[in-house]
Amino acid sequence: MTVIDAGACVGQGLFIHGNMLKALPDALGSLSALNTLSAVGNHLEGLPSSIGDLLELRQLELAGNRLQSLPESLGSLGASDHIKTSKKFVFNLRRQ
Repeated sequence: MTVIDAGACVGQGLFIHGNMLKALPDALGSLSALNTLSAVGNHLEGLPSSIGDLLELRQLELAGNRLQSLPESLGSLGASDHIKTSKKFVFNLRRQ
């Protein structure tokens, strides 16, 4: 079970740095107003597919994790302005 402290939310952003998280909960997709997700320096191996439900997300920072793959639903974040991961991922997000 992954528990995220509500104190990690600032405005419409969620900042969870260096918490050694291995996964993010699927319920993350229910945070419909979230515009920034910064999960730098954890142990994330993947992301829940519900991340594609975060239509207001503009900034996604995932550097310093153990990501092996990214969900296809990430492509639905066409309005995202900034996605930062480790160097091994390249994104081509089309604006709609």
